[in-house]
Amino acid sequence: MPLQPEPSWHGANPDEPDFRDTLHERYRHLRKVAPVNLTPRGYVRLCRHADCERLLKRTKVGVRTVDGTLPSVDETHMARAFMLEQDPPHHTRLRRMVSRYFTPRVMEELQLRVDELCEELVDGMDSREVDLVQSLALPLPSIIISEIMGVPAEERAMFNAWSNDLTYILLGTRASRAQQSRANAALGHMVGYITEKVQQRRREPTEDLIGVLVRAEQEGEQLSEIELLWQCVGLTLAGFETTTGLIANGVRQLLLHPDQWRRLHEDRTLAASAVDEVLRYEPSVAATSRCLHEDAQFGDIAIERDTVVMAVLAAANRDPEVFDAPATFDIGRQPNPHMGFGGGIHMCLGAHLAKIEAMAAFRVLSQRYPGAKLLSPHVQWSSSLLRIPQALPLCL
Repeated sequence: MPLQPEPSWHGANPDEPDFRDTLHERYRHLRKVAPVNLTPRGYVRLCRHADCERLLKRTKVGVRTVDGTLPSVDETHMARAFMLEQDPPHHTRLRRMVSRYFTPRVMEELQLRVDELCEELVDGMDSREVDLVQSLALPLPSIIISEIMGVPAEERAMFNAWSNDLTYILLGTRASRAQQSRANAALGHMVGYITEKVQQRRREPTEDLIGVLVRAEQEGEQLSEIELLWQCVGLTLAGFETTTGLIANGVRQLLLHPDQWRRLHEDRTLAASAVDEVLRYEPSVAATSRCLHEDAQFGDIAIERDTVVMAVLAAANRDPEVFDAPATFDIGRQPNPHMGFGGGIHMCLGAHLAKIEAMAAFRVLSQRYPGAKLLSPHVQWSSSLLRIPQALPLCL
């Protein structure tokens, strides 16, 4: 018989000050005592790998409610048109158009460029003590996404500053008034900038992402002006912060586990599986949510249509029913069916590019600096909604 449990955090309240530092311990406890958990805010959390996979891949869900409302977002003054905030058929159409840019040829060129840029950035580490976030984890993906957008080198600092402030949008109602103000200002600047670039591409076609979207529009694809702008803004937002976290979290875990750092130094072919293990063990995105488009039951709990259900990826990725020794960080782990990029139709479009960037960072750093050490085992998390270190001081 399905249950209607009393709402409870079960010791895993995300608003508690030490939640980020104790996230894995709290989610391990939650997975044991209430793997399907109705929270005091009305949404449901899933902590088992099988339940998360079923929600994302085999349940009728969307990012919006059945009537098209985007939860916790006020669209009164500006509708959100980014593909990751849309359900089919709009999501399908927008994703197809963006995918026109990421051809095999472009991905091959991007891999070469990522390797080259990573070497340049590491060459620029001219001190024995560096902040890896500012030296590599942030500039590598931010420069790559700027180049993908066709932003000239002399405009990148300005563009990246807007991108950084724009990330406060991800906090939603949790953002402070100052953060909301900075995000809104950045959005205004970026929309104006991209609008100008769109007009330029219409006059002078290019092969960058903005140019590809403009060409799709000119070839008859249904793409409104606001949709074109939001794809560029959204991809910029999604294109560097998550990868910054992947690189920073990965290097931190590798150095917290010196035996794994040595393994990578001795066998650089482990870079790919190292990225997968970081995505499992310490994902930048700890959870992702969907709205049920049909009534469903998970565990003993009946959940009504339009309820927001959160797949707690950080808990699913350490489920002992799926992973042997889940609390062990093993860069050679095989198989590794982690959910670090989510799943289903909204699975991260930039997953392959993020892996290319993280692999390059891990490979170059471990080869150049086999004796690298963290200056402190403790981490200060950024104000982002994502799980990203504010800084990562290293001794090279």
